[in-house]
Amino acid sequence: MIWQTNSQLNMKVNLDTESVVQLPVMAFPGWRLWVDNKLHPFVTDYKGREGIIVTRVPAGNHQVRLEFGDTKLRTVSNYLSLLGFVVLVVLIIWRYTPKVWAAIFRHT
Repeated sequence: MIWQTNSQLNMKVNLDTESVVQLPVMAFPGWRLWVDNKLHPFVTDYKGREGIIVTRVPAGNHQVRLEFGDTKLRTVSNYLSLLGFVVLVVLIIWRYTPKVWAAIFRHT
């Protein structure tokens, strides 16, 4: 059973033996993998297939969850983008409403 969104992939697996599980997702920084709610290691280069997320899962019934989260660089970039947007809006307002700005700064 597979349940998937843009940032998460959930699977229930039932394995007779320890198996290599290949997840249908391209590897980017920010992916984290859990097996039975425990952080689990994965590789992104398995038998010459670079960029695919692969992990070993022990025999038995398991819940596998792959989740995409922000990295520090992505978080900083998002804040810088927001700051740039705010500056742009302020500059547009300032450019097209000079009398309003003049009145605001005159009274302070």
